[in-house]
Amino acid sequence: MLKQENVKIRKIRPQDDLTLAKIIRNSLKSVHLDQPGTAYFDENLDHLSQYYQKENRWY
Repeated sequence: MLKQENVKIRKIRPQDDLTLAKIIRNSLKSVHLDQPGTAYFDENLDHLSQYYQKENRWY
């Protein structure tokens, strides 16, 4: 079990982008959602740190 004191929440950094995109795409693929029209093909997925820096975008 993960203890709460070991969890650190921070803003997404540019160096996180590729890892996050890979995790999300692998998760979508595992449930057969690697299809056009899903987040799997969203170009913003490769640049989440930039996407969420804009006003009124939260993660």
